[in-house]
Amino acid sequence: VLAASGRADAWHDTTAGGESRTVARPTGHVGAELAVGPAVLATHAGLLARPASFVERFGNRGAFLPQPELRPESATTIDLGGRVGGKVAERVRIDLESAVFATWADDLIVFVNTGAYGRARAENIGSARLFGLESQLRVSAWRAELRVSYTALGTENGSECRFVLGRCERPPLPGRPTNDLVVDLAYQAGPLRLRYGLDVVSGIDTSRSGADDLKVPARALHSVGARLAIPDVPGLSASLDVRNLFDLRAADYASAVGGTLRVPIGDVYQYPLPGRRLFFALRYTPR
Repeated sequence: VLAASGRADAWHDTTAGGESRTVARPTGHVGAELAVGPAVLATHAGLLARPASFVERFGNRGAFLPQPELRPESATTIDLGGRVGGKVAERVRIDLESAVFATWADDLIVFVNTGAYGRARAENIGSARLFGLESQLRVSAWRAELRVSYTALGTENGSECRFVLGRCERPPLPGRPTNDLVVDLAYQAGPLRLRYGLDVVSGIDTSRSGADDLKVPARALHSVGARLAIPDVPGLSASLDVRNLFDLRAADYASAVGGTLRVPIGDVYQYPLPGRRLFFALRYTPR
């Protein structure tokens, strides 16, 4: 299977001072997929471009500060992957997907922490590279089902340079986790379905320079849930989910003056993450 698409985009801006600019960028994609026995191989390449969004340029009068002079970003991206799956026993099935990817970007738009109040401003990074691996494994056996997905990401800010022992080291991009692992395990017992989930994220930087005191600590969040199909009422079910099971609220952040500080955990923009949460729902689906 072969597929391709293409288009041309143009953006025109006029500043309050009367200065204007026009940018034209091509966008195109080409991809191929090939079945080889029980496996399917796929590859894709693309030329991408987009202008800054409204929030990126003008902020939201809260967590995001305005930056109206942002330039459109563009990138070249390629990926290669495959998937394979099938029954390995009477009631056991395994499916595996995996892909490697790489992106070379110009004027990449990223949010960068600004000041000491947890606010961020979008900035252009003149040259950036991203490369990584995405994989997902699904196993179903009898009444149990397991899904594991993992993303490993390496990034490089080509517009910054840290001199270490006389050598120039390019810092990672802000806001991109190095590792992201998601695990979901479910078990079906008659009308009752039980679930456990794990989400582990690590390696997030918040500055363009990659300073050690501006790294977000690694964290692991657990969740559990149960869903019951109500007997004698087809289509009606009740569910209870518990997010952040162990009520993780604080983590040890590196201090600018040495040592660590125990402070409430937040996302990459320092927006506080909630503690333990309980969700109850009734759902009815007509049959």
